[in-house]
Amino acid sequence: MAAAVILPDWFEVEGLDDSKLLTPLQREVWFGRIQEAAVSVAVRRVFPGRIDRRGLHVSNLALLKAVVRALEVKPEFVLTDGFHLSGMRLPHLSVKKGDVITASVAAASVVAKVTRDRMMDRYHRRYPQYGFDRHRGYGTRGHRAAIARFGPSPIHRMSFKGMDLYMADPEAYVALYGGNGGALPDGSEG
Repeated sequence: MAAAVILPDWFEVEGLDDSKLLTPLQREVWFGRIQEAAVSVAVRRVFPGRIDRRGLHVSNLALLKAVVRALEVKPEFVLTDGFHLSGMRLPHLSVKKGDVITASVAAASVVAKVTRDRMMDRYHRRYPQYGFDRHRGYGTRGHRAAIARFGPSPIHRMSFKGMDLYMADPEAYVALYGGNGGALPDGSEG
């Protein structure tokens, strides 16, 4: 999932931060503010099969270029969160930790994260056994245990770290990740 956001000059950015540093409620509030005020917002996603075929890095670069092209208003300058976009026809700058340093990158981070979380909630309704509503698709112990128990779902990236082991030797994967049903010592899932 990637987003691009063009904010108006007057947009109040106090408190806007990298989506990972905000609570879910803060992200939802910022998402609404950004959607209301932004000059332009675009969101795009790439499907697991394409990532598996092209690789994550190549897919991310193509996705970032696509989301910039999808903006209804052409930006004068593009800032990215650490990705250099070679071949981009617009002036652009890769900013390390851009989602902490620049408001437009932070806003794009929030829009992408909220959109992705909502998508993972929909996937959870379709595939509840994987717990997507809790781990949001990240490779937690509980998520890996669900894969060990149920096998990968149609939305899993087979190129994701560890899935190569599942594909080569499902029994070894189950032995590694399937113990205790994925529960942590306190009984919770990771």
